[in-house]
Amino acid sequence: MLSTDYFWSTAAGAGLVGAADTMLAHSEISPYAATNPKEVVAEIFCAHNMGYKLNNKKVMPLYTRFSGPALR
Repeated sequence: MLSTDYFWSTAAGAGLVGAADTMLAHSEISPYAATNPKEVVAEIFCAHNMGYKLNNKKVMPLYTRFSGPALR
């Protein structure tokens, strides 16, 4: 399976794992990102490409766990 296929599958969108992930996404990314793992990936990817600074030590583990594409 291609990585893009995995991202859109239900395996990649199984949900944020517990309250800690939800709170982290809400506080470090956005309230909307806390609603869905795909939104976590989308908002981190967008912020990165637009030059916004995020707390990478906190948010990148979520991005990686939810199969975000490689960032340049």
